Amino acid sequence: MVRDAKLHLDGQASAVFRESTTVRDRRNAGTFFTGSTLRARTVRPYRRRIAGGARVFDPACGIGDLMLAVADALPRSWTPTQRARYLTSCVSGGDQLDLLARVAARRLALWLAVDGSSDDSDLTNITFNAGDAFAENANWSGQDIVLINPPYTLQALDRPTSWASGTVTAAAPFVMSALERCDDGTRVAAILPDVLRSGTRYEKWRRAIERQARVAAIDVYGQFDRWTNVDVFVAHLEIARSRSRHPESRRWQREYERSKVLADIATVAVGDLVPHRHDEDEQAVASPFLRPHNVPAGEVVDSVSETFRFAGRLHQPPFVLIRRTSAPSKGDNPRLNPSVYVGSEPTVVENHLIVIRPASGSVAECKRIAKSLRQPRVTAWLNERLRLRHLTVAALRQVPIGSDE
Repeated sequence: MVRDAKLHLDGQASAVFRESTTVRDRRNAGTFFTGSTLRARTVRPYRRRIAGGARVFDPACGIGDLMLAVADALPRSWTPTQRARYLTSCVSGGDQLDLLARVAARRLALWLAVDGSSDDSDLTNITFNAGDAFAENANWSGQDIVLINPPYTLQALDRPTSWASGTVTAAAPFVMSALERCDDGTRVAAILPDVLRSGTRYEKWRRAIERQARVAAIDVYGQFDRWTNVDVFVAHLEIARSRSRHPESRRWQREYERSKVLADIATVAVGDLVPHRHDEDEQAVASPFLRPHNVPAGEVVDSVSETFRFAGRLHQPPFVLIRRTSAPSKGDNPRLNPSVYVGSEPTVVENHLIVIRPASGSVAECKRIAKSLRQPRVTAWLNERLRLRHLTVAALRQVPIGSDE
């Protein structure tokens, strides 16, 4: 019986949910549950505060995974009665789906039962409420720690903000709204998609966050779980609105010692032709046309048979080409496998490729850059700097290029 209960507390509930719903429904609802490793890592920095009686709130509790991590973080020196008293008086949460809120409460009650500290009153004393935690009358006052695993779906903003307009990851406005509702001094731990940490588009969002809070730590985690193809990080924040910016905030990306970087020796640009958007221009000259299908990865290519009449920018060879889609690598495989194009004519490049053209304009320098980009240290740097599947020009310009090939 105890073994079955522990399975339910450590993944069985989310497994049942996955089996009974489609990926599409889970994505539309933004409902993905936090595994035991990630939830423990999220809560670990707050163990001392929790032991001191901190009040903890989860506005999107799902089935209560983060609150189970809080329970697991309680001091083992406490008696079962002390643990029960803490969980029923200092821990609360809510979810828009009533079913999930009720499951969260029952799982925490089950934790108490396994712990040997439960009685029949515990189910009613655990407060996980159904409803919108961001409603106008919602009260977050008095919370010491707020834990957040927001939805990662795409969302159209109702109106432009100071940091974005149009469609964004739903996690961005969710966290911004959460910070606005917290008291000064509240600690916030948010599990977020890596695009918010490393994406160029969200630079203004990061600066807006810093006007609300001090960035205490950034913990790059990696893939959310084996069913969810999203890399995440945990942002540890402290609400502090007394300053317009917080110079003591940690960097969203790790700082490295200054060395020669790719931007020092080459230009980096995305190919200009967008498939299905650009038609051939009969007034333009037919130029060689490069795309992933006719430029083998890792090869030196001197010509292609395809041409395209393009009125936009052409790129003058020689140059290095890398594919824009590049997931963080696993094992010893290099993340980048560049090609070198050594043709002689101005060339059309599709936007699924990134063009790196050395300032020297030499084939030898192209080959040296391609070799350097395959080095393990470049892979390690990129895996830390950018967990997105799409490489950004900003990140590539910062890639360290040394002489130790």
